[in-house]
Amino acid sequence: MKFSACALLALIGLASTTPVPLSTDVPVPVGWPGYKELVKPKFVSTYDIPSGTLAYSPRITFVYFDQLTTITTFDVPASLSGRKCRLGFWLDSLNYRWNLRPNTVLQLFSSSEVPPQANSDHWNPGNKRDQLYGNLKVQRIGDAYVEDWPRLLENFTCPTPGLHAFELVAKWNGGVTYDTVHSGLYLRPI
Repeated sequence: MKFSACALLALIGLASTTPVPLSTDVPVPVGWPGYKELVKPKFVSTYDIPSGTLAYSPRITFVYFDQLTTITTFDVPASLSGRKCRLGFWLDSLNYRWNLRPNTVLQLFSSSEVPPQANSDHWNPGNKRDQLYGNLKVQRIGDAYVEDWPRLLENFTCPTPGLHAFELVAKWNGGVTYDTVHSGLYLRPI
């Protein structure tokens, strides 16, 4: 079958004006991710590295290199006993208060101690970082992705029931500010 130049141009023009449906593979993040059995933070604390102060349950929290870290505490349910878990970091699309520095990578550590459920002038003797679980490359919205090694945060034995804390620390000159109601670290079984 032969096409004239006019017919070919008409087909190209038609194809370029035909709407393309959006992919359903990548949902637009609104609110916390919809994973089954998602465990949201019980509370969040912001740790000021230079002063050693701890802000309990701020609405807005910060993770900035050599300045501020965020400690997220989960109340792990008994239903996760003996199962495998993963940790993730989420930025919600409706979270108008987030601010993200380019190329932000957050290191995720377990904490050897759960922070107090109150503001503290000095969380003695400083940070309680324990095991490095991995690095999270933060994107504009949605799930951060795991970068580099270690990758323990993708698959580990779920913590025992009760309170457990994890600290987010910015690498290099990275940083993020976010609203703790809609965004932040989460735990889920796999």
